[in-house]
Parts: sequence; C-alpha cells; structure tokens
Amino acid sequence: MKLSVKIKEKEVEISLRDKNIIDKTVFPLNHDLSEKLLPLIAEILQKNGFTARDVEKAELFSDIKDSYTSYRIAKSVVNSLNWAKKAAKSTR
Repeated sequence: MKLSVKIKEKEVEISLRDKNIIDKTVFPLNHDLSEKLLPLIAEILQKNGFTARDVEKAELFSDIKDSYTSYRIAKSVVNSLNWAKKAAKSTR
C-alpha cells in the first residue's frame, strides 16, 4: 500500500492506495502543516486498519515550489517514512 501526500496551492490531500484509492482526506493548506500532517496520516492509517509498517512507499506530489516551507515539511515526513521502512527491512 502506498501513502501519497499531494500539495496543491491551497490544499493538501493524503491518500492510501493500492491499485485504487483506499481512502483519502483533504484539508486546507494553512500555516499549520507541521502540526496537522503526521496526526492526519496516523488517523487515516488507523481508520483503515493499517499502521505505518503497512506503508510500502510514501510519495509526495506538489505543484508548489520546493523552496516553500510547506513543501519542505511534507518532503521531510515522506522521506522519514521511507527511511524508516528501509531501515526496518535491513534489520530483519
């Protein structure tokens, strides 16, 4: 299962997908992404009976410039999830 974070100019979409979308949530992009992103990822995973360990890959799609703080926050979260998954596999 993949976790996707999509940032558009005024909104953020978090979705879970296999071949099709399992679930998604959309919220306005305000100056509080650092406070909302991880709790909303945890909420959508829990709501659908998954944990972070079930995420095979996290991805970020964005139409805002990579110099914006919102982009950097989302990129850090996505990279951290992918790094944790890779680290967990290498310790098995």
